[in-house]
Amino acid sequence: MIEKIALAFLNYVEKKGYKVGIYCNVDWYKNVLTNKLKQYDLWLASYPAEDDGSIQERLRPPVGIAWQYSSAGHVPGIKGKVDMDVFYKNYEDDVDEKPAKKKTKNEAKKEQKEEAKPVVKTGITA
Repeated sequence: MIEKIALAFLNYVEKKGYKVGIYCNVDWYKNVLTNKLKQYDLWLASYPAEDDGSIQERLRPPVGIAWQYSSAGHVPGIKGKVDMDVFYKNYEDDVDEKPAKKKTKNEAKKEQKEEAKPVVKTGITA
């Protein structure tokens, strides 16, 4: 049931042109996610019960595009605890440029007329 709902959501969001992935803890990864769901980009949370904000390498998940290593981190300028993460994938390098929308004949003609209009500047000149 979870797989069916998750796949419907992931497919819907992906069809809208967005990158998709799954965030969960390691227990969910091992015991809840199906093999189909494990094919998506995974952001896994794994940190100790006595979380002090530091990286505990022994808890680094062996899979995934990101690791939330703490929920008790501190960042200058932010009050309180924050999640701390390490990402292994740079989505800025993975951006697909969408082709320009094809213009209708009317849109093209209108654009040509706009470009053909002379530019008139008003103001005081010395």
